[in-house]
Amino acid sequence: MHLIGVLPDREVAALANCTPANISMYRRRKQLPEAPPAVSDGRRRPAVSRGSLLDAYASMIGVLPDAAVAEAAGCTAANVSLYRRRRGIPSSIAHRVITPYQAPPSAPSPRPTNLEGSSVASLYEVKIGEARRFIVAASLAEAQDRAPPGALLAWVGTMLG
Repeated sequence: MHLIGVLPDREVAALANCTPANISMYRRRKQLPEAPPAVSDGRRRPAVSRGSLLDAYASMIGVLPDAAVAEAAGCTAANVSLYRRRRGIPSSIAHRVITPYQAPPSAPSPRPTNLEGSSVASLYEVKIGEARRFIVAASLAEAQDRAPPGALLAWVGTMLG
């Protein structure tokens, strides 16, 4: 054990036929100094930034949803999200400006009006097998009339327009 503190723990462990953790623990318990770092023999390559698959799609990131960029790049949406957050790029949702639909002025509003002239409607989810669609209607009866036969309707919420 005269090599502990002289050679790196990995080399002493190989000579003693045990793990480097065993040598390290023994050295700490006996309060022996740590060996100086091993001298590089020059075989190790310097670290080189290899870039990212997503660098080619940088113009799309933050403009399109992460899932759309991921599909184009052939990776997962989580990869795109991590890439975007590490570079401080806001999500595409932050750029969206949602404006309510307004019918042309000549067309009468098909929805009942309430609350000082604003139109009120409900949003219904339509399920047909695995497919999902949405219908905006003034009433459940209107939504049922507009939904395909055999579809399941679920009320989602009220919309003010």
